[in-house]
Amino acid sequence: MNLRKLLLRSHLYAGLESELQRIHILLLKMKAQIAIRRYLNNHATRKLQIGAGPSQSEEWLTTDLLAKLRRKTVYLDATKPFPFPDASLDYVFSEHMIEHIPFLDACHMLRECHRVLKPGGGIRLATPDLAQLLALHVEAPNIEQSAYIAWTITNFLPKQTPVRSIHVLNNQFRNYGHQFLFDEPCLREVLSNAGFVSIQRFAVGHSNDTNLCNLEKHGINISNEAMNVFETMVLEALKPA
Repeated sequence: MNLRKLLLRSHLYAGLESELQRIHILLLKMKAQIAIRRYLNNHATRKLQIGAGPSQSEEWLTTDLLAKLRRKTVYLDATKPFPFPDASLDYVFSEHMIEHIPFLDACHMLRECHRVLKPGGGIRLATPDLAQLLALHVEAPNIEQSAYIAWTITNFLPKQTPVRSIHVLNNQFRNYGHQFLFDEPCLREVLSNAGFVSIQRFAVGHSNDTNLCNLEKHGINISNEAMNVFETMVLEALKPA
């Protein structure tokens, strides 16, 4: 087979793959519309989880970009307009997801969260704390910092990697699909710019609102709750009543 025929076949295969992907996304969106309508009709208190991954819940509408057709998780691309009416939700929760999209997309996501929340509705975000991570880069890390450095290198980096904070920092910036890591002032600013008020920081699992307590599952996903607590920042905010 000559080069021209090979290129033509490659082009045809690429076009077919693209069309199949487009159809797949269309089917996921159709399924999502049905699931969202059913959820809104059947729940007095409406709660949306963005980037739920494998998490499932009867109370929360769990959504994810990688939702499958046969799973209960609903397809949602948080970088696009949300398929929800204005002021239709009471709560939004997202855990270790916002750092996986670029900064401007994160700003868009929070504006959409504000739009779909009812007045007085609440949002809870859990994400790695950049300030906590940068604080690892000192000559003499404390016991907690040393434990986190050793745990990260042992579990997520190649063997023979030196046990040093610089490798942990590069890992956080370059791996896991991370796009933008927030510190508390930056995340507060983005929330405020999106229209949220009463921004508060909480420990993992804790909240003044019982609907927002004990939601985080990242510690289970990484098999180490202590390390999750160490690296995770949790902020809550309200849409003005």
